[in-house]
Order: sequence, then C-alpha cells, then structure tokens
Amino acid sequence: MTKKHGLISGILVMVTTILLYTILVKTFFKVPMAYITLLCVLASEAAATLTFTMIKCDYKRIFTSIVFAIQAILTIIASIVFINLFVFSYKGFFTFYTLSLVASALAIIFLYALRGNVDAKNQEFKDAKSNMADIRMAVNKIINSPEGAEYKKELKALDENLRFTDDSVQDSLDIDIECKVGVLATNIGAANFDVLNAINEINDIIKQRNFEVKSKKTYK
Repeated sequence: MTKKHGLISGILVMVTTILLYTILVKTFFKVPMAYITLLCVLASEAAATLTFTMIKCDYKRIFTSIVFAIQAILTIIASIVFINLFVFSYKGFFTFYTLSLVASALAIIFLYALRGNVDAKNQEFKDAKSNMADIRMAVNKIINSPEGAEYKKELKALDENLRFTDDSVQDSLDIDIECKVGVLATNIGAANFDVLNAINEINDIIKQRNFEVKSKKTYK
C-alpha cells in the first residue's frame, strides 16, 4: 500500500467511525462521553494515518501505524464500555487513554530497538563476509600474478584456509591477516623476501583466529 492509498484509507476509516458513532450511539447528542470518546478514537486513527504517510523508514512506518491502529481499536472497545456503563467517569476514560498512549509509545520504542539490534547484527554479518572476501580476493590476485606462480601450491592452500575460516564474525586478528597479505602482495617479487615464511605466518594467524572465534562462540 502506497502512502497516498494509506492516507485515503485512513480518512475513510475516520469518516466511517463518525458515521457509526452517530448511528449506533443512541445517546450521542445527549451524553458528553460520546463526544469525548469519539474525539479520542479519531485522534488515534489520525495518528495511525499520519505516521503511515509521514515516516520515511518502511519498518518504522509500519510498526508505528500498527501500534496506533491497535491503540485505536482498544480505545473503541473502551469507549463502548464507558458510554454504556461509566457514562460520567471522564477521569477514568482519560486515565485509560493516557495509559494506552504511554503503552503505545513504549511498544514503539521497544520495536525500534529490537529492529535496530537485528539490523546491527545483520550489518556486522555482512561486514564480516565482505572483509574475508576482500582478503581472499587479495590472495587470489597473488596466486594469478607472475610472481605468485612459483608458490601456487602454498598460496592455494592459504586460500583454502581462508575459505574454511568462520567469516560470519569479525575478529581483531582479521587486521593482522589483512596486513600480512598486503605485505606478501607487495614483496613477493623481492629477492630477499621469504615468501614461504610469510605464507606460514598468515596460516598461523588464521589458526589462532579460528581458535579465538570458536572459543568466543562457545562461551558466549
């Protein structure tokens, strides 16, 4: 549903609410409680409509409008009770309405925070995947370079170690691995550079990383 359709639907709901009140509430023109409850219901329906049409973020718009829609429904139910049973309990109705608004605000905050945590975890997962993919890409560039041809077997074994590394999380040792791969890429053609030792050092860091990540997940 587009924002335009949401606005039209909201207005139609509000108009329908007014018509139903005037038709179904026999004491509508006699009892102030009828006017008060109607205004509160319309305010809740307007809040649901406006939040759906004005909030840009999709999940925030949906969460907020749903919460206010539920609050409007509860207000309608409470209105029926107060109009028929507690017709002069204005303070009681306003207390209910205020508490329902507070509960709605808390529910919205909770839903925002919950979704924010999920988004943060998803982003961390994507960043971890992307980071390890970049490291493997750098290693594959070395494998396919003229300088790397002599050490193809060892470099492919290094790439396999990276491939089977847990890339669902980031670890502090990722920076060391990335730096070591960068040093290897820069110096692999140098006469005095010990390529095999550099590859072994990276493999050792990967082994240490695997141990640390597994330990953190085990005792988390």
